[in-house]
Amino acid sequence: MTVFRIDIVSDTTCPWCLIGSRKLSAAIAQYGARHAADRPDDTFDVSWHAYDLQNGAGPGTGTNTMTGTGTGTRAAAAAAAIKSVDKREYYAAKYGAARLRQMEQMMRAAGDEVGVAFRFGGRTGSSRDAHRLIKLAKRLGRGEGRGEGSGEGDDAGDDAGTGSKGGEGNDVNGAAAAAAAVVVEKKEQKKEQKQNKTLETAVVDALFSAYFEQELDITDHDVLTRVGIEAGLDEDAVRDWLKGEGGADEVDRDIQDAVARGISAVPHFTVQGRYHLSGAVDSERFVKVFEEVWDAGE
Repeated sequence: MTVFRIDIVSDTTCPWCLIGSRKLSAAIAQYGARHAADRPDDTFDVSWHAYDLQNGAGPGTGTNTMTGTGTGTRAAAAAAAIKSVDKREYYAAKYGAARLRQMEQMMRAAGDEVGVAFRFGGRTGSSRDAHRLIKLAKRLGRGEGRGEGSGEGDDAGDDAGTGSKGGEGNDVNGAAAAAAAVVVEKKEQKKEQKQNKTLETAVVDALFSAYFEQELDITDHDVLTRVGIEAGLDEDAVRDWLKGEGGADEVDRDIQDAVARGISAVPHFTVQGRYHLSGAVDSERFVKVFEEVWDAGE
């Protein structure tokens, strides 16, 4: 069995990151269909890493995300970050109205190919808090099912201990049911992993949709909370996380690491730590890399 480890440097305000993620998902599906018979147990472990295109400085260090220069504090970096501003006005000022129209036409065409209905209204700004939400999903996703599984086991033991006549039979039946439930849960987890459906990726997908298709302001904590809930996160956990600085250090490290690695544009994909792909590459290129990884026995 091969576990394909895929690290993605991405920003939730980057249209090509959304398109690239869709092409990656298509590539995973293509690989799975192509090798359903001979490689049924191969899985994909996808991890997302932050990049903030709308922040003039890398949070915490004052390092410019494009040049890697400059110094400062987290507070100074936050002050330099672009707040919530009108999306069209911002990009028209940055690129010019004529070029912006061309870019929107290009994105619409690229979106149509992967099932993304781009809309270009709404507001934009630093994606820092959106990335912090993704870090929360990653943290919670690591422990999915563990607490619930142990709790059910404790409840079953208590029931067996207080059972009266026929308790032994109930114990046997309960154990068999629990074992069957574990098998089903493992199958579902494997199925979700093979389909690249993790809590972390679910939140990323929801943020992409909110920003690019629903024209929502992902700098707004209320919007982020709704997005997190819809993706499967607990409301109280999200609100507490966003209220503080949860995940901030991890986001800082991601951006600093990207600068140190010379990454100045996103998306950037790394497979097995050594195969690098930049941009919204075609699905077949991903599949080719997967085949190379498998042939190398990694």
